[in-house]
Amino acid sequence: MRRDFSHLLSQPGWKRISPGPSAEAITLSQQTGIFPQTAQLCINRGLGSEEEVRQFLSPNPSLLHDPFLMKDMDKAVERLRAAVKNGENILVCGDYDVDGITSTFLLGRVIESLDGHATYFIPDRMRDGYGFSQRALEVAREKEVSLIVTVDCGVSSASEIRSASSMSIDVIVTDHHEVPGDIPPACAVVNPRRPDCPYPFKELAGVGVAYKLALALVLPEVSEREILDEYLDVLALGAIADLVPLVGENRVFAKLGMDSLRQGKRKGITALKEVAGIKKGELDWEDIAFVLGPRINAAGRLGDSDSGLRLLLEEDYESALMLAQLLDGMNQTRRKLDEEILDEANAELQADTIPPCIVLSSERWHPGVIGVVSSKLVDTYWRPSILISLSGGIGRGSARSIPGFDITKALGANRDLLISYGGHPRAAGFSIHKSQIPSLKARLGDLAAGVLESAETVPSIETEMELMLPSCSNAFAEELIQLSPFGPGNPEPVFEVHGCDLVGRAVTGRRSTLRMAVQRDGVVRECFGFGMAPFASMVNTKGGRISLAFTPVVNQWRGEKRVQLKLKDLKFEDD
Repeated sequence: MRRDFSHLLSQPGWKRISPGPSAEAITLSQQTGIFPQTAQLCINRGLGSEEEVRQFLSPNPSLLHDPFLMKDMDKAVERLRAAVKNGENILVCGDYDVDGITSTFLLGRVIESLDGHATYFIPDRMRDGYGFSQRALEVAREKEVSLIVTVDCGVSSASEIRSASSMSIDVIVTDHHEVPGDIPPACAVVNPRRPDCPYPFKELAGVGVAYKLALALVLPEVSEREILDEYLDVLALGAIADLVPLVGENRVFAKLGMDSLRQGKRKGITALKEVAGIKKGELDWEDIAFVLGPRINAAGRLGDSDSGLRLLLEEDYESALMLAQLLDGMNQTRRKLDEEILDEANAELQADTIPPCIVLSSERWHPGVIGVVSSKLVDTYWRPSILISLSGGIGRGSARSIPGFDITKALGANRDLLISYGGHPRAAGFSIHKSQIPSLKARLGDLAAGVLESAETVPSIETEMELMLPSCSNAFAEELIQLSPFGPGNPEPVFEVHGCDLVGRAVTGRRSTLRMAVQRDGVVRECFGFGMAPFASMVNTKGGRISLAFTPVVNQWRGEKRVQLKLKDLKFEDD
């Protein structure tokens, strides 16, 4: 993750998961032919058997579950098939982020492949708000729609669903967010997080749930392999960008979809890769999470909600390139707004003691980007962080949290202060009257204080084990790639090495990158750390031996491959 580490110059410690390859890891290594250290990484991720390790390293479609195991799937398929057969107008209503856009694209295209009449709707963040809204109902009425299918939203939209019913419009909800109360009164609610849903995997992204409905809709006439081959790229894009746990079915989609994304079968994605500077045939999980995803999200954040969907739908490359350039420009604007809001928030926080839960509001802040800034505040202060954009006496809030503090449950405990809310344990959104913000701040502060009493108030870096420099070989670094894509549930592995000597001087590269070389046991390794430039002068002036927290990666330059250490943190051993 390319973060600014300057605020971690006083990092108190690292948490090591295991001392090194265990006897169990050595046995797994012999059974599977992987390095003992890689086998230990698998064990650290809860994979204890040879079969589990093989499935994790080489996932395949046989690991996917029957879509009809999901509650209400049969009802959803029956109603949707009837709509297609009868020539009804169907509105596919998504959300304005990558997950919502890929979900809308996938389900809409599958309906069209069956000769169904699908209309796409992505809400305008500023005008319509989140997900399934009254504006979607207006569009449905204009288009003479008799069936609405929500994707990546809808489970919190009971009032809108009742309004649709009064207009003789049926609603099928497909969603993956927590159910905030009663199941909404739709004709079908397909959501693995329903308390009464027996589906064995609960962590699907919105695009994963949309895929399950699409698959159920075409079976048995179309095989799962056929529909997977067509949509693996958008399944991977949506899952990785939405930061769902990359385990189980999500790992199947993400791992297999990476190859599809590299091939560039969709002109819009190929154009976006070109504009973002990603070379043809090259793509890793960080490119999706931190390069492609933010560019698609930028459109929804700044109010041009249709651009991301049009990019996926576009079949002319030149037109796709123009859309990709538009998205890239909006992402630059978004980043500038991020910096301005972050500066203001930091200035306000530095004037006072950091509270257990950060709650800040302003009429100057753009509602589309405050979620990004909230995440940065969490990284900096390791506190639940909420930013609220005010307009006309109403606030739109974006909340991000730390492990152990479920921000959506915390908002739910204070729903009497809110107009609406929804989200995940680590991220949520809500609306609130300006007059209620002080009460919300006080209550959340009390809740967070209780959690922080028993939790660390600064982030620690979790390392897998100690790894000597001679073990950081090209072969080992390349084998680590088999564990990717990384993300929640499958973090990028970080190792420790101690007693290293600096070779030459540490220097600052482009984009505040620290570059240096270290040696131990006669082995020299080049290192780099994104955003770690503040360490350079300290390394050069302090001297002494250094401990590193790092990930081995393979760098290819002019056809030559060599291992480098991607730094997460460093310590001076005489401190």
